[in-house]
Amino acid sequence: MRQAVSVFIAALLVFVSLTANLLGSEKETISNVRILFHGYQAPEKNGWGTAGWLVAGNITNQPNMWMSILGTRYNSKDWWLEIMIGAIVQGGSETPLLDIRFSPPKFSKKAGSWWNAQWRSSGRFYFYGRLECVLSKDISIGPETENLFDRNKKDDVSIGAYIKVPLGKIFTAVNAYQLHKKGGNQVWFRALFNF
Repeated sequence: MRQAVSVFIAALLVFVSLTANLLGSEKETISNVRILFHGYQAPEKNGWGTAGWLVAGNITNQPNMWMSILGTRYNSKDWWLEIMIGAIVQGGSETPLLDIRFSPPKFSKKAGSWWNAQWRSSGRFYFYGRLECVLSKDISIGPETENLFDRNKKDDVSIGAYIKVPLGKIFTAVNAYQLHKKGGNQVWFRALFNF
C-alpha cells in the first residue's frame, strides 16, 4: 500500500507541474474555505427520498454568500442522484438555481466519480466533477475540475487534485489545489457535514 501511495504522489506531482507550466506558474495562490451541510432521507438501495444542502461558499473571501437547496434524491444500490432547487443568497439578494448532483456506478471497487451541475437565473452555469480512487478506510484522492461559465463575465475554468479524508461518521475533510486558466490558482479546504 505504501508503495502505491508513493507512486500516486510522484505521478500527481508530475501532473501538477506539467499543468502549472501549461497554465502559467507565476500566478498568485488564493486560499479558500467552504463549509457544506448535507442531509438526505432515502432508502439504502432503490427508492426516492429528500435531500438538501446548506453551503457557505467561501468564508474566507465571500463570507456573506450562502447557498440553500432542497429537493429529491434517488438511491440505487450502486449510484445516487439529487435534483434540487434553491438560491444563492449574498448581501441581501437572492439568485434562484437548479442543482443536480450525481454519483454514477463505480468503475471498480476502488474507483468512482461525482458530478454537480448548477443552472443559475443570473445566466451562470456551474460545473464540478471529480474522479475518486479509494486508498483505504474511505480516504480517496483524484483529479477534480470546478468551473463557472458566465454569459456576462469571464469564465473560470480549473483543474486540480484533491484528497478526501472522513473524520468520524458525519465529518469529512477535503483539501484541493486547483490550477486556474485565468486569475490565481486556488487552495481549498472543504468541511463536509453529512447527516
